[in-house]
Amino acid sequence: MALPTSGPISMSMVATEFLVNQSNISLNNLGAQLANPQTQNIELANDFYGQSDPAALTSFSYRAAAEGVWESAEAACVGSPEVENSIGYSTANGIYQGNAGFVYTANNTANPFPAGWYVIVVGKERYPFNVSSNTSNGAGANGAAGEQCEG
Repeated sequence: MALPTSGPISMSMVATEFLVNQSNISLNNLGAQLANPQTQNIELANDFYGQSDPAALTSFSYRAAAEGVWESAEAACVGSPEVENSIGYSTANGIYQGNAGFVYTANNTANPFPAGWYVIVVGKERYPFNVSSNTSNGAGANGAAGEQCEG
């Protein structure tokens, strides 16, 4: 569960969220837990509002173009049989069900997907999905899963 986005916040709340031993908490120790680790000028509210433990991410299988991303859903469907599966991570549970949230290439929020088209792999089925933006909070995936790829 994420930390609050406003209002009071304490070091013990942050330590609990990031599973840090509360007998040895400091802003430097907590700053190291952030998706983009902070080592200096750490401010409790500004740096921790809305943050959550990256362990809360859900993994999923996906395929990306050899050169990074595809230009369209059709290109993703056509090209995806030729590419091996990779593992991605999402803030949403069930990305292939149309609820993508933010998506990442590693099990932390420091590595958002680049914008472009990808294919989600669910068993033997493949679904194109578009990452429409890449922000400091992560990559927002639009429409997570389109129509199932043929073939």
